[in-house]
Amino acid sequence: MTANKLFAILTVLALAGTVAWSLLHFLARGRLVRAAGPAGGDATVRRLGLIERGSYVLLALTLLALAVTGMAPAVCTGKALTGWLLMAHVGSGGAFMFFLLLTALLGAGSAAGPDGKFAPSQRCAFWATLLLGAGTAVTMMVSMVPIFGPEGLDVLREVHRYCGLALVAVGYWHVYQTLVVRRGRIAWLISGKVSPEWVRHYSPQWQTANK
Repeated sequence: MTANKLFAILTVLALAGTVAWSLLHFLARGRLVRAAGPAGGDATVRRLGLIERGSYVLLALTLLALAVTGMAPAVCTGKALTGWLLMAHVGSGGAFMFFLLLTALLGAGSAAGPDGKFAPSQRCAFWATLLLGAGTAVTMMVSMVPIFGPEGLDVLREVHRYCGLALVAVGYWHVYQTLVVRRGRIAWLISGKVSPEWVRHYSPQWQTANK
């Protein structure tokens, strides 16, 4: 079995498994967590600024572009990435690295701090995204330096795309936890504000620290 074929099989299994696990989680626990959350209230508490929201959204979109351009050829045709898809993948990679760095600078303090702004699952997803994103970016940049032979480049390529696969799975799970399990409104995502009831239910420690 070739490396491309193995990657295609593992990609399908990993992505399908992540989606299936989220469905099982929602049926077993997620729907109960969502039902227990506050259903309404006026959004008066600022949770995320404009730059933070923009960075998170653009990071997610560039990751989606990387996933589609990087995985589609292997899954659909079993071939290596070439042509315009390769150009789109490289361009999306540059944008992803920028927004990954921006997200790290904006969110590292809150994700590491004791104020309770983010739930433990969100903190884990944040740091996993940074580590896997850094691994994905570094392996690609290092492979451009002409100091490795063919075998070394093959190893870097495999590490690069499996880090990317894990990153996509983590990103999906984070979006599921944030948008599906936690009750909220689309308007809150746009404005960056949430209701006091939402804060008291999901982030009581953060509320106490910011009084």
